[in-house]
Amino acid sequence: MNKNILDEIKENVINEKFYDFTEMVKLINKVLGYDQRKAGKHFYPDTGDFTDWHKMKKYPVNDEENKHFLSSQIWYKEYRNDIENGIWKDTPYMDFWHWQVDKGVNEGFSNDSYGYVRINPEIAKNEKEWIKEIQQVWYDTFKEISVDGRVKIWISW
Repeated sequence: MNKNILDEIKENVINEKFYDFTEMVKLINKVLGYDQRKAGKHFYPDTGDFTDWHKMKKYPVNDEENKHFLSSQIWYKEYRNDIENGIWKDTPYMDFWHWQVDKGVNEGFSNDSYGYVRINPEIAKNEKEWIKEIQQVWYDTFKEISVDGRVKIWISW
């Protein structure tokens, strides 16, 4: 094969610019003032998760069966009962990352890969308000580096 052609291909790939997705997420969280993976706590501040409930109860780390509180079926049952009886308000599951993986990145998106994230608010037009809000922040923050509503990214977790 002609060496000049290979040199051109290699140079084009090397000169492409990709942005660190993890750093982009950190910046968005800073702009939002909350963690977009835990948006439920932001939109429903009078709620809590199992860990919050455990702290409120002032229980020790291990239950009477010596199980760590995160593995305690005894305490989890009590927690679920408190929710069912209106004693505790559980934080709704609202993780933008999971929506983004489903709707906002290229097919085949995986650890240690290159691809793109879609930041155009149009893709969220039929979604819940909290998703629209976060997607708009992505757009407002990164529209200058996007091409056709997409930003080339590198991801590693």
